[in-house]
Amino acid sequence: KCSSRKFNEHTAQCMLADPGGFCAHPTGQGNCTYSYQSAGEISIDELEGIDSFKKFVADGGWEYNNQTDHGIHMTFWDGISDATACQARLGHAARLFDEKYPEDPTTGGLASPPCDFRAQQFYLFEGPDLR
Repeated sequence: KCSSRKFNEHTAQCMLADPGGFCAHPTGQGNCTYSYQSAGEISIDELEGIDSFKKFVADGGWEYNNQTDHGIHMTFWDGISDATACQARLGHAARLFDEKYPEDPTTGGLASPPCDFRAQQFYLFEGPDLR
């Protein structure tokens, strides 16, 4: 909504004039700003390797404890802020997706879109440099 203005400059008038929204072929007009198509999905249970969440919990499992930076009967989220562990989790998700949808292009074969979002410019706040 109100894509013509920075987040902190949204007004009721702007929200009416520039509501944003899905359309088949984006024009950039206020009511036609994006499109998408489903590429599929993997569940969090698939990602973590849990067959039955109910059983996992009944057996004393805990996905992640932010006090210990570890799970119980689960290692997927251990080192939640560790860059190497995060890369491994992303790689695991990509492999699962590729295995689940073998008829589609592999995630490794897709180019990464450029990221030109600048949080500090958009939100105009003082805090950590998010570039």
